[in-house]
Amino acid sequence: MKIENNNLGSLPIDMIIVIMKLLLSSGFEDFFNFLKALAQTQRMSAVIHLLEEFLVRDLYMPRILATQSDVTCFNRFVGIGENLRIYDAILYARSRDIICGFGNIDGHLTEVDLLAANGHFLSMVGKFILGILYKKESCSDITVEAIVCIYKHPHNRRYILSALTHMRDMKSCIKVSSTAKDVDINPTCIIHPKVANALFTYTRKPADDCLFCNIAAMLNVFMNTEE
Repeated sequence: MKIENNNLGSLPIDMIIVIMKLLLSSGFEDFFNFLKALAQTQRMSAVIHLLEEFLVRDLYMPRILATQSDVTCFNRFVGIGENLRIYDAILYARSRDIICGFGNIDGHLTEVDLLAANGHFLSMVGKFILGILYKKESCSDITVEAIVCIYKHPHNRRYILSALTHMRDMKSCIKVSSTAKDVDINPTCIIHPKVANALFTYTRKPADDCLFCNIAAMLNVFMNTEE
């Protein structure tokens, strides 16, 4: 696809976002090439603003990674996002390392914890899920600290379902681009073992009456990866 760099600098940001969304329909490579061309005509602050408007978490879509070129471009994009300190990109990279067993798991979880401490709600949910599933020896401490952090957030009920969906889609992308480790666990509520699997849906909010049902349901949403 030929891109005329001279014309990109004059396009309004809302039009650029529309173009980038359209490009995603053919895979990630075209999207990434457009972003690189855009970066040559815009100041770095404008590119960062664009990435803040066009959320990285909205790119956690396995269907856009149809070829090896798409995967390569996506990983490069995440690396650029890390360098720019885009929290969604940092969370993806650390989640990939944790899920695939790369490097120091404690160090990766600490970085996710720092993102959560800075108010990044998706990282709060990620800290909870990743801590329990991939660092089981300290899951009790992680469960209490992380779940309290989530429930203390003023907008947790508004954000929780989309955050869980983003975490699940992230895992799907990681499985496409890397060798992810399977987790052998069947999360259930210790009080209501038959409830948690059906607790979270796209139209229903978390239950108010049982903390353990909510914990199990969050884990089930993440683990129910749609292939």
